[in-house]
Amino acid sequence: MQKVIFSGKSGSNYSFQSRDPATNWAKERGVAVFATKTSFGWRVVGVSSLRGRDHDVQPIWRYAQARRFGANKVFVCPEHDTRRRSDITADINGGLTALYSIGQDTLPRAA
Repeated sequence: MQKVIFSGKSGSNYSFQSRDPATNWAKERGVAVFATKTSFGWRVVGVSSLRGRDHDVQPIWRYAQARRFGANKVFVCPEHDTRRRSDITADINGGLTALYSIGQDTLPRAA
């Protein structure tokens, strides 16, 4: 299991562990980052909160959407507190330039 540190907009560092996408990572409680490896490091494609529910399809669909944009790796930061998960998700989303935002159907247009 690979360990990666992602920083949020606040400057806080969060420790994520890689998960095999074929395993049942979506039933964990925490925050998931979907990424792809580039020559400069990990490129974040999307971020999702994990509620820790069996058969929760939302993270699976979010990973499927991220895969369309090149994600091939799942990283999970375990966190049981609901408010803390929400804060981490918002901080990571605010601090990183993800390729797409959850719920966004199209890519941003270049100016």
